[in-house]
Amino acid sequence: TWMFRENRMQNLERQERLELMTFTGRVQELLFEAHQNQHNIELALEMIAKMADAQYAFFKILGENGKEEIYQWMDDNPEHITVRVPEERVHFFMHYFYFKDGSGGLFMPNIEELKVVAPSSYELLSGEGIHSLMAVPVNDVSGKLVGALGVCNMGGRCRDTHILEAVKLSFSMLYHNIRSYNIIREMGTVDLLTGLLNRNSYQRNMKGYPMMNFQTLACVYCDVNGLHELNNSQGHEAGDEMLKTVAVTIRNYFGDEHSYRIGGDEFCVIMWKNLDKIKTLNCSFQETIENMNQNNIKLSGVSLGYAYYDEKKMNIKDVIAQADEMMYKNKCGKIPN
Repeated sequence: TWMFRENRMQNLERQERLELMTFTGRVQELLFEAHQNQHNIELALEMIAKMADAQYAFFKILGENGKEEIYQWMDDNPEHITVRVPEERVHFFMHYFYFKDGSGGLFMPNIEELKVVAPSSYELLSGEGIHSLMAVPVNDVSGKLVGALGVCNMGGRCRDTHILEAVKLSFSMLYHNIRSYNIIREMGTVDLLTGLLNRNSYQRNMKGYPMMNFQTLACVYCDVNGLHELNNSQGHEAGDEMLKTVAVTIRNYFGDEHSYRIGGDEFCVIMWKNLDKIKTLNCSFQETIENMNQNNIKLSGVSLGYAYYDEKKMNIKDVIAQADEMMYKNKCGKIPN
């Protein structure tokens, strides 16, 4: 009998190891190209949740410049209690890792233990239907904490965080791939000097603008005067500083969602909202342009042109052409009435 139990235990352990290896390989396979297919991230999280018999799984990335991303999977089986996922709950995991310097995992099969040590966290989690949770920190190749991988309301088969530990390297790889992919994508769509959208983005978006049902539309066209001469007389660094100054001014006035550097010394802004009240100055569109022309941006040597219409059909290319024409007349000293 003892031998039978021993053999049975060994067989179960081998089966569990094989199951874990298969699970780890499948998650790695899903995440290998998930930076281009985010649905695979959800599929991987679903596998993790089912492996842990959990209701909810998440992967949170601590992005640069304060930007954060969260990917999640939730069991929507109507027979189960739906777990709501407020952002504060994930912040709780991350704060825990900060206190642990990102070196340890969190395994809490029963959150009742929080009642004494962290009553506010207990109220937050229990109030949202959480009775158990576990999470592990995800680090980049240098060891820096870049995210957290976790599940909530897992089944009794979870005795520790080994399920998450087995796949956290794959999520570290995913983080690296997402970051690299975003950098490459931005290089193709964002002007590296000014941070505004580049000509590639402009040409692509120009195909989509006509499909949008505009009630109002405006274009601001900017040209940096004397950039070539400035580069020759004071060097390209001086010219770059002028371009960056212009870009900052454009961003401050109009935002950067539809602001483009379309040539060496040319900028274009497309807008269709709040033409009468630019958010930064709370004044009319025309007053804003005049204010720019008379103050900040003119000090940087920029000629401006603009065109807009309100509740009147006009081809967007005609609006841009009118703005370009006004800019050229302004540049040549022939400012239109």
